[in-house]
Order: sequence, then structure tokens, then C-alpha cells
Amino acid sequence: MPTKDTPPGLDDVTVIIVTYDSAHCIAALADALGALPHVTVVDNASRDGTPAEVARLMPHARLIINPANAGFGAANNLGLDTVSTPYALLLNPDCLISPDSIARLVETANELPNAVVVAPQLLDGQGTPQLNYGWPRHVWTSRGAGADGPTSVGNACAAAWLLRCTGPAWRFDTDFFLYYEDEDLCLRVLKAHQEVVIEPRSTAVHTNRGSVRGASPWRTEWGRGYHHSRSKILFQRKHRGLKQARQTQRLALMLGMVEVFLRLLLLRPYLIARSAGRLAGMWHAFSPSHTPAKQRPSLTIAVLALNEEAQIEACLRSAEFADQLLVVDAGSTDQTVPMAQALGAEVHVYPDWQGFAVQRNRLLQHTTGDWVFFLDADEVITPALAADIQAAIAPDHDAVFHVTWLHVAFGEPLTLMRKGKGIPRLFPVRQVVQFEGVVHEGAKLKDPSIPHNTLKTRLLHHSRRTVHQSLLKVAQYAQLGAIKRLERGQKGGLLRGFASGFTSFFRYYILQRGILCGRAGFLLSLVVALESFFRYAAMTVDRDKLQTPASR
Repeated sequence: MPTKDTPPGLDDVTVIIVTYDSAHCIAALADALGALPHVTVVDNASRDGTPAEVARLMPHARLIINPANAGFGAANNLGLDTVSTPYALLLNPDCLISPDSIARLVETANELPNAVVVAPQLLDGQGTPQLNYGWPRHVWTSRGAGADGPTSVGNACAAAWLLRCTGPAWRFDTDFFLYYEDEDLCLRVLKAHQEVVIEPRSTAVHTNRGSVRGASPWRTEWGRGYHHSRSKILFQRKHRGLKQARQTQRLALMLGMVEVFLRLLLLRPYLIARSAGRLAGMWHAFSPSHTPAKQRPSLTIAVLALNEEAQIEACLRSAEFADQLLVVDAGSTDQTVPMAQALGAEVHVYPDWQGFAVQRNRLLQHTTGDWVFFLDADEVITPALAADIQAAIAPDHDAVFHVTWLHVAFGEPLTLMRKGKGIPRLFPVRQVVQFEGVVHEGAKLKDPSIPHNTLKTRLLHHSRRTVHQSLLKVAQYAQLGAIKRLERGQKGGLLRGFASGFTSFFRYYILQRGILCGRAGFLLSLVVALESFFRYAAMTVDRDKLQTPASR
């Protein structure tokens, strides 16, 4: 307990220690932290009597026992939720720090109000400095001499962290069960234009891999390998995009198989276990089943509809995996609404059509999910695309995901056509301010700089079912497109229309290989070209009569 010789500032700190099979560490922690008035231990369902050791040797500590291993980040978050002091010191069980070093961290944090994290220099058991800080590895390779005073860095190892608890509530992303959660939080701090600071005048002794001492070393090594490799891929997905993450995963899987084979030849069991764990972690990196249900974000699939009884059933059945299935109807006079309700959709009817953007904003008003996927009534999500969508969403991962269409025209799937330009469809709801635009409306985001990625599997698009329906769409979209371009100050004209139509036909029929898709490929290319031509023609011929239609 604190004495008159206790350094100043320790009353402002709550020490949080996450334990898992860490009974062997408790005696040393009790000696080192005896002067600290606020200590919280969060135990992740240890099997070695850790909670009993904490109760015996650290009776002044608050003990929180999880019924199951929630992971490093989630357990720290649980401890942080109980903190009432200005700072929290996150401390690994295998990490020892003196009261003087803690006081130095507090002093530095008080001097640097923009610092969210202040970390000490970690030392090994012989007093040699460890490399526990650097710059974001995908931005710049850290090099040069170590810090000799308080220094702003890109990331710091969370084996020992002083975290500011006033202002925004910084928490770990619980999609990272173990490893990379500290690097992720540091990167978010930097993006918020705040600082991560290393304070080398404060030190802590860190015994690498010393926190866990389970009954089965093989199992422990397998778990370390599994979570390290899985978290590595998740980190790449979150901060460098899905495409880069999948490329890294494929390369790592190939190298991992070679590594397992070579280590089998060496007959070193713990290395074999670690390599096998890495391979399994890479393989399962995108599997949503490896994230506990309570930690997985919820998904809304949102559909706009008007007289869609011919295709609404196929559309909604393909979206049954969503947590919320939402339909905003524009006043259908057929069986669209009762059919959607019978399929389990939440239906809201707004017959006062004011444009696509307004209808999408109405969808947003009724969205309850963390993420929303916008699906048109003439589209179908395949099981493979459903798996891609579920793998893409993450609790603390802000990105917009695009889809590409696999056209189904006049009853034929145009599988030989090349992928076109991606369409943004999957959004984190917290980022969407509103939709704007007459047709092909766009989302206004709170942070326009968040990454844009493209899902691998294509979305089935039954856009052109019959010639009659296709010609009606030509008239509708040509008018809406003309309005949109006039609002932007663009010029129309027959020559512009001819040039646009010819370009569209060439792009669809030749560049995107509609020529390989027979009659359906030709008809689709021609219909798209007609829409392009009449869009510019209407801007001149119908200029004084153009208005947003009252119905779709």
C-alpha cells in the first residue's frame, strides 16, 4: 500500500493486468505494485489457480474473472471500463515496472496533453533494451539510434502502456484476439492527429513469452502462432485493404506449408506446433465463425422496391443471412409488400417518391445494423458473395466495399464478360452522413479518406429481363441522367449523344467482351448505348420539359 515515500502521481493511475495461466507471475507483480493504490486484474479463465494467487498475494487489487478467454484486447477493455483515474497503466503479467518509472510516465503525460499513449523503454532480463517501438511498418521502416528523451513514435508495444483516460475513450479492437491490437490502436491515435510517445527515462523489465505457462507447451505455442498470423492478416485487411490482405494470406500459406515441412525434419515439437498454428491462423483469417457472435458487427441488407413481385423473392431469399432485412417500398400496387413481409423483411412504405437518394436516406433511418449493404430488387447475392460480405465487416474497421456485377441479361448469365467498374454497396453505418444525387446516387461520408476495397465475388444483376422492360429503363435512366448532367452544368446534343453511345457500345461489346456472349451480349451492349445516346439527346430536345419523375 502507498506510504509517505510513494512518488507523486500514482493516485492518478489504475494498473490493469490481464492474466491467463499466469500464477507464476503474481508474486513478483505483488512486490512491484505494492505501492500502487489502484490495481485491477482481469483474468481470462485461467486453469492454473491465477485468481486464487491474486486474492492471496494482492488483496487490495480488484479482481475481474471472465468465464472464458475473451482475448487480450477485450479483457483490457473490460478493465478500462472500470477506471475512474486520469490514466491507466496496461501491464503484462511478465512485465515489472517500479513506482518511480510509473511516476515518470505520468509526469511526461501531464507535460504532453496530446499524447494518448506514453510507453516506457522495455528491457530484457539482462538489462538490454528491447525494440518495443517504431513507426507504422507499412509507411516507413524504422532505423537509426534509439530515443534518448520523450519521442513521438508510430507504435509502441502494449506490454507496458500508460493510456490517457480523459477525453475520447480509446479501446482495443476486439477482432484482434491476441497480437496487433496495440499497433492498430496506435495507428488510430495517429490518424486522429494525436501522439504515441516513448519515454526512455522510464523502464520496465519484460520477459518475452513469460505471461503464460500452461500445462501443455505445445498447445501454448500453437495458440501463439495461430493468433499472431491471423491478427497479421486482419491488420492488413483493416489498414491496407482486402486485396492486399488476401495476397499476403496466399503467400503466407505457401511459405507456411514449407516451414511446417522443414520443421518436421528438425523434430522440434514446440517449433512444429508454432508453425502449424501459424498455418491454421492464416487459413482461418477471414472466417467469421472465429469471431464470437457478440463481437461480430451486425449487418443490415437494405432494398428499394416498387412493383417488384416478379423478382423480390429471389432477392430477399439471397439476403437471409443478414441480421436485419429491410425494404423501403415506393408505393407498389402489386404483391411486393406482402411478399416481402412474408419473407421476414421489415417493410416501410413511402409512396411520395422524391428520388433515389431520398429513398436510400429513408433506408438509413430504419437501419439497425453496424454495417449496411444496399441491394437492388433485381440483384441476387450468391453464397460465395455472402461469405465475402461477412468476412469484410469488422467491429472497428471503417472501409467502403464495392461490388462488381455478373450480368444476367435476357435470361442468360454473361459469364464471359469482363468485370466492370465496382459499385460502392457495403458501408459502416457510422460513416454514412446521407446519400446525394438524382440517379446513381453517392454516399457522403464523415471521413472521405477511409479505404475503398472491392469484394472478390460478383453480384448477380438481372437488369434486362425482356426487350420491353429494357426499353422502359432506357427512357427512365436517360431522363434521370440528363437531369443529373444539366444540374452539373454539362452540355447535351445529338453529336455528343452519338459519341457517348458509340463509346458505351464499344466498351461493353468489345472491351468487356460482350461479343463473346452471343445474342444477350449484343442486346445488353445496344441497350446501354441507346441509354447513353438518349441521355444527351434529352438534354437538348427535352431541356425545358425535364423534371424528376414522380414515380419510378
